Amino acid sequence: MHITLAVTIVVAAIVNEDPNQRAAALEQRAKACVQPAIQWFLRKFNVDLYDAVTTFKAARVMCPMIVGWLRPTRTRVEALGIFPFLDNDATIDGLVRELPQYITATQDVPIECEGRKVEWWKVHEERLPNWSSAVKKVLLVQPSSAAAERVFSLLSASFHEQQENALSDYLQASVMLQYNNRR
Repeated sequence: MHITLAVTIVVAAIVNEDPNQRAAALEQRAKACVQPAIQWFLRKFNVDLYDAVTTFKAARVMCPMIVGWLRPTRTRVEALGIFPFLDNDATIDGLVRELPQYITATQDVPIECEGRKVEWWKVHEERLPNWSSAVKKVLLVQPSSAAAERVFSLLSASFHEQQENALSDYLQASVMLQYNNRR
């Protein structure tokens, strides 16, 4: 998707600099080089980190800044059941019952910084007791970006200034070796 566009743009720039280069061959080789990294990334986030990604997606509905954009439905609220402390019918029903008031309360309310979100919830605690209680619990969950940081660390360790002109096969092998050594 996006990688295809990026590869096409880079190939066009290379061919523009050196018309002797064959665009189709460069594009095919570049895609072959990045494909293992893309497959690893997709497996990591769609399989290995599926629960974490699902949790983060479910928790987005707790943000008063984007709830109007998300237009949450009962199904989206039920997705909060991924949190063990919210996984019961009474809690979900309470959130669904308050959902229209929550959406109304978030309309046209600018929140300039992260700290203001907590203040917003404090102001709306009495009006939205079920949501306020759920948000307090969700805020205690400590997210981690360790997996994503490891991916970027692995990639940045693979590409130094001296390696800018290295063969793509060398770069691919380097990434795969580093990945295997860290497992």
